Amino acid sequence: MKTLLTFFGTCLTAAILPYYSSPFSVSTSSANFPGWISEWRGAPLRRLPLGWREGNFTERFPGQVAQFTDGRRRILIRYTARPAWTLRQASVCLRDAGFEVQSLPDELEETGERWACWKAWNSHERWLVRERISDTNGGQWTDVTSWYWSAAYGRSRGPWWALTIFEPLPHPQQGP
Repeated sequence: MKTLLTFFGTCLTAAILPYYSSPFSVSTSSANFPGWISEWRGAPLRRLPLGWREGNFTERFPGQVAQFTDGRRRILIRYTARPAWTLRQASVCLRDAGFEVQSLPDELEETGERWACWKAWNSHERWLVRERISDTNGGQWTDVTSWYWSAAYGRSRGPWWALTIFEPLPHPQQGP
C-alpha cells in the first residue's frame, strides 16, 4: 500500500509541478519584440508567407516566426523570449518534411559567427542549409540542445534569435 501511495504522490507532483514557478521559468511576453530585420548582408529582404514546409518549424513555437528572401536565399527567422524545446533544429524539421539530410562541418565566419550546416534534398529541391541561434549578449549556438540548457539554467538570458538560411543548390540534372 505504501508503494502505491508513493507512486500516486509522485504522479500527482509530476502533474502539477509545471504549473508552479521553476528555475527554468522566463517571461514569455513578446511585448518587447523588436521587429524583423529589413536586410541580410546588405541585400534588402522581402517577406514571404509561411508555407507547409515551415509548419515543422512553427508548430507550438512560443515566439515569432517569419520567412524572407533576399532574391536568392530563403531566410527563416524565429524569435523567442523563453527557452523551449519547440525551437527545433532545421535538420529535424527537414527530415519531417521528407528531405534527405547530410550533415556538413560547422562554418566559422570571419565575423566570429558559427553556423551549423547541412545539405538537404528531395526529388524537386536541393538546399545548403545553415543555422545558428544567438542572444543579444553575443552568445551563439549551433545546436538546439546546447542553447536550451544554456538558456534554461540562466547562462544565457533571452531573447534569442534562430536564423536558418536556405541557399539553393543546382539539381543534379542542372549541372555541378
